Amino acid sequence: MTVSLKEIAADCGVSPGTVSNILAQRGAYAPETRQRVLDVALRFGYQPSRLARALRDQATPAVGLLVGHHLADPFFAEMLDALTRRLAEGDLEVMVSACDWSTAEMARKSLESFLSWRLRAFLVMPRDREQGQILSPDILGELVGDTPLLSINEHPWSDRPSVITNRRKIAQIGIQHLAELGHRRIGLLHYSDDPNHFKQLMFREVIAEAGLHYDDKDFLYSPLPRPGQIVEAHAKRAYEMGKQFAARTDRPSAVFSWSDSTAGRFAAGFLAGGGRIPQDLSLITHSNNRLASLASMPLTTVGASVDIYADAVVTQLKRMLAKDAQRQQSPEPFEVEVRLTQRESTGAAS
Repeated sequence: MTVSLKEIAADCGVSPGTVSNILAQRGAYAPETRQRVLDVALRFGYQPSRLARALRDQATPAVGLLVGHHLADPFFAEMLDALTRRLAEGDLEVMVSACDWSTAEMARKSLESFLSWRLRAFLVMPRDREQGQILSPDILGELVGDTPLLSINEHPWSDRPSVITNRRKIAQIGIQHLAELGHRRIGLLHYSDDPNHFKQLMFREVIAEAGLHYDDKDFLYSPLPRPGQIVEAHAKRAYEMGKQFAARTDRPSAVFSWSDSTAGRFAAGFLAGGGRIPQDLSLITHSNNRLASLASMPLTTVGASVDIYADAVVTQLKRMLAKDAQRQQSPEPFEVEVRLTQRESTGAAS
């Protein structure tokens, strides 16, 4: 049964306003009065009304998380879990919207659906930079106003803060690792078939800088599922691609992937097709989540752990929510340190 402030006040012999102030840690009261109120509230099992708090503060004690990707993706799912646990420690809940940001109109609608809740802040996790840039800075400013907004994993808006990893550094570390193992021809497994996609261009540049060989026929395209699409179909495609790759006689000795979930299914298909990892193929992937370490073929990764990533996000968010947020908020992206974690999927070139 829910107990009211009036009932606690009657038991303590004080006014409901006094009880409200003490429980909200407002005002100056005698230590014995404060302790008596706290003891009675504890004995009655009092739980503060979030609705009343929201009406008083004109804001819901929650953060909106907009994910422009499928929540079945391991990185996004683990990030959601990590953020939810950390924000709960600060008495903030997380409201989630996973939506297809294929058009500016759809992205705008997903953001507008959150605005009526008067959330404390917005966290945005676009699938990639291009997806985030579907919403222009002007439209974004029109929608969220002064409400803090932090982008995770990408830096699509130059006037908004973000927490990211340095993708060029990730590619450089991965390619350097493969080069040190003796690999000279490296393929690319990617979720976009656009040759001008920034990750494709970056990969080609890093390969050239390292003096290694890259051929367009070594490009492997496996799209990621959008929200509402069937995940199994995309996993099967990556698996079948791995089997076909194992049958190729003229193939690179190593492959770099921008998606760990795709890399895991590709590896399973390659093994099913009679290939050996890492004897016949070394496979390295971006990100470093549990899927990479727990897969039947543990994957070598370059990235930051989800826990380190989530800690950085919460730290930046707290700064933005502070009273002096205007002075602390910087549009410059905060880079999370990345590192190589070598597992069983990479080895010396044969």
